[in-house]
Amino acid sequence: MHLSWEQASEPCQLELEVKEPCGSICSIRQTQTPGGGTLLANDPHLDFASPSIFWASHLSVVASDAAASDGDLDVAGITFPGIPGIILGHNGHVAWGATTVNHDVTDYYLEDVVPCTSGGGDCVVFDGGQVPIETWDETIKVGALGTITSEYTVTYENVPHHGPIIPTIVDGELAPRPAGPAVSVRYTGHEPTYEFAAFLGLWRATDVTEAKAAFDRFGFGAQNWVLADDAGHIGWTSQAHVPWRSAGCFSFDPEDPTAGGVAPWWIVPGDGSCEWEGYMDAAYLPQEVDPDRGFIATANGDPVGATADGNPLDEPVVDGHLLYVGARDYDVGYRVGRITRRLEAEAPGTLDADTMTSIQADAHSNLGEVLTPHLRAAIAAYQEELASAGTHPELTAFVAGLGQGARDRIAAADALLAAWTFDTPSGIGAADASTEGRDSAATVVFNAWAVKFVALAFGDEAAALGRGPGTWLAPVAVAALDHPADLVTGVAPETGEALLCDDYGTPGTIESCTLMALRALDSALTWASGAGGLADADPAAWRWGEVHRLTLGALLPSDDLSVPPPGEPDPALRGGYPRHGDNFSVDASSPGLGDLDFTYNHGPAMRHVTTLVAGSAPRTLLAIPGGEQMDTRSPHWRDLMDDYWSVNGYFELPWTIDQVHAAHESRLRLE
Repeated sequence: MHLSWEQASEPCQLELEVKEPCGSICSIRQTQTPGGGTLLANDPHLDFASPSIFWASHLSVVASDAAASDGDLDVAGITFPGIPGIILGHNGHVAWGATTVNHDVTDYYLEDVVPCTSGGGDCVVFDGGQVPIETWDETIKVGALGTITSEYTVTYENVPHHGPIIPTIVDGELAPRPAGPAVSVRYTGHEPTYEFAAFLGLWRATDVTEAKAAFDRFGFGAQNWVLADDAGHIGWTSQAHVPWRSAGCFSFDPEDPTAGGVAPWWIVPGDGSCEWEGYMDAAYLPQEVDPDRGFIATANGDPVGATADGNPLDEPVVDGHLLYVGARDYDVGYRVGRITRRLEAEAPGTLDADTMTSIQADAHSNLGEVLTPHLRAAIAAYQEELASAGTHPELTAFVAGLGQGARDRIAAADALLAAWTFDTPSGIGAADASTEGRDSAATVVFNAWAVKFVALAFGDEAAALGRGPGTWLAPVAVAALDHPADLVTGVAPETGEALLCDDYGTPGTIESCTLMALRALDSALTWASGAGGLADADPAAWRWGEVHRLTLGALLPSDDLSVPPPGEPDPALRGGYPRHGDNFSVDASSPGLGDLDFTYNHGPAMRHVTTLVAGSAPRTLLAIPGGEQMDTRSPHWRDLMDDYWSVNGYFELPWTIDQVHAAHESRLRLE
């Protein structure tokens, strides 16, 4: 056997070396591409870190005995450091990528805990009887740098038919479980599964059919696995263990929410009335092969539209069970909608790798496109009230209270919003009168307003639910402004607008969405013009990249390992990389809607685009946020971030031995 280790002059340097709750992925059939091949593009989203959580790798295993060549491997892409294989990437014939699918594979049970009538400890009540709680002890040794300084012995509890009881933690210590009910958790990840076997099959697959079949062994960690092969086929599977739940898990009726009932996204009874009855047959899980539309796109949304009508529990009953795979935590759909529209806008036979890299870099403000017309309608009402007091009585006091500075800012903001193309460039260095400069300034206006609006309009309702403002309120804002009659709370007769916008802390007054939008705008513009914002009285001078920035935080307790570090020599990067994008843009860069801190730390942990053509070597374009070295003195410490990822660029991943040799910097050979 021999081991060859090639370090390349281009990033992704190793022939042999040993990253998502979100993401987006597309695969394109040969009928859509100019060369008759297929395309696969993937950018899974994770928290950013330095070093990067994903590393590029190419694993090539060639048997010295030709008779054993069926064990050969040649696979490239990205992996988690230390894992012997490729998580996302391609072999010579098949490419694959993944995004989170959000199948519901966990249930929390409210256990009725009582002393066992037979003695010997506590039991849970189940199916009218008692089941003893199991216990086991674990000793945890604590120390640093190879020296154990203390150890703790803790006792854990387990409900045999459900799973472990969630322990009680007090001041960072495991405390005895208090008397009374407890919560246990059942989770498909608690059971042995065979994911490594699935990957072994995937690495050796020669077409989409074989690759999809490999996932039959995949039990836990459900993903949207999207596939493409060099024969012109594409596919998608979300294979994993998804429990069949008994009828008692679905007594809640979303059409009559006040009636109560049980639903699997809440804590369910532990008394036996809501139980798992095996796993769903793989035939019922979301999947697809070679659709007529010519492409497959996913971005963490509802994979089958079960939640589109607001009721995920009205799906068909098959094999005696409700066809339920999930209901919560789906993306609202703006990203996959934008991706789909862009793909559909391309003429058949014209899609290529450049198209896919352009889509991965798409920074269109999808939320801005939906909500800006409503904001501008509110500004129009303000202008009418300003021109003739009493035109909009609910706005009279607000408008009368505005000073000239506030009025000037609103006029300038309206001009920016009117010209906004909904692109969201960082705008650093762009002239005020340029499209880039105007778009960047408008992005500041919209996003600052959106933060203020959801807090003012829906913060009272959120507080009543024990939650703060955030992106979870974006669909609420869209519903309230776009189709208020569909809301359970409906339209307020006094305003003709969504009752949900009213501040129920002001009894006797019904605030309109228009008033709340204007209050939010005034507050947002005041912030942006002040020292805590952009510190410039002229909205045209505001630049999104001044506040929308990204820093790769160090995994180790040393800020000097962050990228960029506190002592960053480039003044333009101090405070982070200026970035385009906003909430729900395809190039994920969501700062959230919870506050006016527009930095972010979650997004594409890698971007790759692979082209497959029969008879040709796979061609992969790759970008990773970070570098392949942790030595800050190395030119490869952060080159992948500076040269490629941060500017939405890509390097080509060497595939053939000749390509690796042509790109290498150094070589280590062990025989």
